[in-house]
Amino acid sequence: YFGATGGGLWKTTDGGQEWAPVTDGKISCSSIGAVAVAETNPDVVYIGGGEIQLRGSITQGDGVYKSTDAGKTWKRMGLEQTQHIARIQIDPRNPDIVYVAAQGALYGNNKERGIYKSTDGGKTWKNVLFVNEMTGCTELSMDMNNPRILYAAMWEHGRRPWQVISGGPGSGLYKSSDAGEHWEKMNEGLPKELGKMAISVSRANSDKVYALVESDTQKEQGGLFVSADGGASWSI
Repeated sequence: YFGATGGGLWKTTDGGQEWAPVTDGKISCSSIGAVAVAETNPDVVYIGGGEIQLRGSITQGDGVYKSTDAGKTWKRMGLEQTQHIARIQIDPRNPDIVYVAAQGALYGNNKERGIYKSTDGGKTWKNVLFVNEMTGCTELSMDMNNPRILYAAMWEHGRRPWQVISGGPGSGLYKSSDAGEHWEKMNEGLPKELGKMAISVSRANSDKVYALVESDTQKEQGGLFVSADGGASWSI
C-alpha cells in the first residue's frame, strides 16, 4: 500500500503496521497530492505533486512521477507547471493509459490545469478538458466496468491576499463516454452555485454515481448528491 502526504510518498508491506518513505531524495518536490497503482501490474505507480487544500500555506509540486519497480526508483514524466495534482486514474486494462486531474496554480491563474491524458505511459500528455485559467480538476473518477466512462469535478478557485475563491462560473461536474475525447456538463438536479466537489462512480453499479457538493445559497443547499442514471439526473 502507498500513502500520499505533504511529506512525500510512504509505503507499507504489512497492512499498515509499519511505513517507510519511498520518495525521499529521489524526487524534487516534497508534497504528493495523488497516487495510483496499476491494477494489471502493481509495480507500476504514478504520483502527482502538490498539496490540494485551499490553505494559505501549501507546497506546490512539479508534475507527475512514475515508478516501474514498486517505488524503488522514480522518473519524472512531465506536467511540471500543473503545480497541484488532485487525482490520477489508470485504465485497469492498460497501465499506459493514464488520466491526471490537475488542480492548477493556487495563487494565480495558469493554463496548465484541467484533465490530461497519456496513452504511452506518461511520455506525452494531451489536455482533454480545459475550462478556464482559474478552473482546475479537483476529482476524477473512472468507471472500472467501462474505463471509457469518466466523471470529473471542475473547480474554480484561488487564494488572494484578501480573498478565498471557491466556486464560480467555471465550476461544474462533467462526464465523458469516449475515454476523455469529449465531455458533457451535468446539471439536472444540482445547485446552480458550485464550489469544491468530489465525485465517485460505484464499482458495483456503474449507473450509481455520488457527488459531494459545496454550495452556499439561501435557496439551494450543498451536500451529498446521488445519481441512479449515470449522471443524467441528481438528487440530494
